[in-house]
Amino acid sequence: MFVPAIETMSFSNSNVDWQPTKFNMILKVQVLQADNRELFNTYAQGKGIANFRQYQENPTYAVEIASRSAFLQFQDEIITKRKFFK
Repeated sequence: MFVPAIETMSFSNSNVDWQPTKFNMILKVQVLQADNRELFNTYAQGKGIANFRQYQENPTYAVEIASRSAFLQFQDEIITKRKFFK
């Protein structure tokens, strides 16, 4: 069983535009066995930055980049620790 906890932070350096163009995401996952004993914990962090053009074309661009980065790190951790899942 996977028990995730997600923390986010977004901000913009612009004095003109209030929309966030930088986004950070922390993904913490506790992996449990069927009897609720902990197998391991994992932590992944993603950061996304959108320039003005990217933001105009897709306001969620920075979020997508940060999320993808964190989840790919998590996926790599699961692949590395696959021996625990047998």
